[in-house]
Amino acid sequence: MMSKLIAYMRPPGWVDGSSYKYYSLLMEHYGGLITPDIKTVPKPDLVICHGDRWPMYKQPLSRGIPYILVEHDVYSLRTGQFYSDEREKIENAFAVIFTSEDHLEYYRSLGFKLPPVGIVPLKPLKKDLVFIRKPKIGGKHLVYAGGLVTHDRKSSYFGYRAYHGIFKAFIQAGWIVHVYVPGSLRRSFTDYVDIGCIVHGSLPYSTLLAEISQYTAGLQSYNRESVPEIAYKYTQLCRPNKLWDYLAAGIPTIGFQGGNGMEIYRDKWGVVVDNLNKETLRGLDKNLPKITDEMRFKENMDDCMEVFKNFIDEALNSSLEIRPANKVTRISVSNVKKNIIAVNKTGRMVERGNLVFKPLESKELINIDRSLYMQIKSCSDLEVHYIKGGK
Repeated sequence: MMSKLIAYMRPPGWVDGSSYKYYSLLMEHYGGLITPDIKTVPKPDLVICHGDRWPMYKQPLSRGIPYILVEHDVYSLRTGQFYSDEREKIENAFAVIFTSEDHLEYYRSLGFKLPPVGIVPLKPLKKDLVFIRKPKIGGKHLVYAGGLVTHDRKSSYFGYRAYHGIFKAFIQAGWIVHVYVPGSLRRSFTDYVDIGCIVHGSLPYSTLLAEISQYTAGLQSYNRESVPEIAYKYTQLCRPNKLWDYLAAGIPTIGFQGGNGMEIYRDKWGVVVDNLNKETLRGLDKNLPKITDEMRFKENMDDCMEVFKNFIDEALNSSLEIRPANKVTRISVSNVKKNIIAVNKTGRMVERGNLVFKPLESKELINIDRSLYMQIKSCSDLEVHYIKGGK
């Protein structure tokens, strides 16, 4: 594999969130094999590129290079507006990485012919969890670190990021609200200053975690007022960075209208409120969980590296056959059948590829195709043993 080369393509100017985490994770594990630009090499062996509305996948597709798609977000789920290349982007990928099961199920519901898929949540990297926490500031300090929109965009498809009413409710209940906006959002947010928020400059992720460790709690929430219904429904299926980022910083998470992602931290490293009444928010700081380093380090993206590694190794080692399909170059891999025993290592039910694995169950699977094999192999809860003649 050392002679192979991987090109990583991410949205121009994006240095935050999923773009930072996925790229940094792969750089940690593959180092010199990865180049950050497809233009720097004549023809890489594999391309990893971000999806959503970005057309970067077209470059490897047109050149007959396999690509792994990082579908970090789903524009059509947020807006209901489909674009002509959406099916092409998904169906021609060697494999697709999603941030959540819900995004995967969305594409299944559309009837897309999915390649092998994996789930890599937007947890922090282990290296970014190593820092010295700042001393706590006296009083009740709420921090929000993430995307914002100004009041004039409240009715847009991104209006769920108009936090004016939510921030104001916390301020009226005696909280001091701090806001950190990603560097990619180069706008003025004076309307948040006007309602009493302290708006800080953008910081690199590792520095940001240490910075916000001084506050009382972090907010994971979405605005519903004046937002198109389809956009708000989209938020309820998200798995944003903030589900884990405040934990990474060592502060508890407060959830309000944060979608089903709130169940990830509810009664663990966070609390969930169902209203913004002054009585609810005023004494909330006294009911927050204490965050330990053991809790912080347990939730990290590095433990999901096996999902990426399985896809990358197979892509780099497979014999590829290039053939035209629907006027584009489609990449297919020899569909060798496999015989395996899949073991559920956990004490809970696990579902993969329409198969249900009971807790601690071993299941023999004969002559399974590549798609099902990769879905099972990429699941960290399942252990794969090969039956002789089936690998």
